[in-house]
Amino acid sequence: MRLSHLHLLLLVAVCLSITGLIAQEQSEEAIPEGSSTEEIATVSSDKAYQLAIKDFTDGNYAAAAEKFQLLAKRGLISKELYLNLATTLEKQKEHGKSVLWMRRALLINSGMVEPRQNLAFLKQKLGYLEFSGEGVSAFFRKLPPTFGDWVAMIGLWLVAICLAMAFLLPRYQDRRFRPLLFACLAAVLAFSGAWFSQYYARNFAIENFATITANGTAALTAPVPDAKTVIALPPGSEVRIIQESGPWTYVEIPGEIRGWLRNEQLAAVWPVTFR
Repeated sequence: MRLSHLHLLLLVAVCLSITGLIAQEQSEEAIPEGSSTEEIATVSSDKAYQLAIKDFTDGNYAAAAEKFQLLAKRGLISKELYLNLATTLEKQKEHGKSVLWMRRALLINSGMVEPRQNLAFLKQKLGYLEFSGEGVSAFFRKLPPTFGDWVAMIGLWLVAICLAMAFLLPRYQDRRFRPLLFACLAAVLAFSGAWFSQYYARNFAIENFATITANGTAALTAPVPDAKTVIALPPGSEVRIIQESGPWTYVEIPGEIRGWLRNEQLAAVWPVTFR
């Protein structure tokens, strides 16, 4: 049976498509060792992760860190990725950045043992400053970010229910005092939740906390290079961001101390940034 020209064209197109897919897959996956960042950027996340692990095992920490960071820049959120990057940076003596990525790993899974052990070792080694893990402030930091919003919402629903009971149900028309009293208490609850939501966002939200990533960092009394030193901050020290002003950031330091830092000396714990 003779093939028509149309059938031949379709057959050629299918063959070319299959050949192109195979070539593309090979070009994406078969990346030789020691490849550049541009070449690694074309491979899948799983392949890049495997190459990074191999570089780390071979002692090529610079290449491993580059690949791990590439995966993080792709938006991959993984406690194992963050922990491996932190360990690789520690091998490169990037102590501050190592502490930063270990804290990020704990944000994903607070029950991880390895980053906690590593942080305890690095704190002893570096002597970095950290906010207390006890007391009211520590308790507030452990609350969900939406806790105040939920309290406010529940209070508003209770207000609506109590008002409906007071004015719509016949049996409460002669004794509205009780549902109106509960409505007032619910309004106080809603107001307290809204207030706490704002207070939490200013003082306890994880977005406000940062880690000192640079060596030789010191908080200054003013946002000028020749200002007096308030306190020296070893890499890995924890600070709370109060205000950003151009290339400077005003921070709170453990011990009820405040000072100015250059933006490149610290990095927010969350969201993930690359400075």
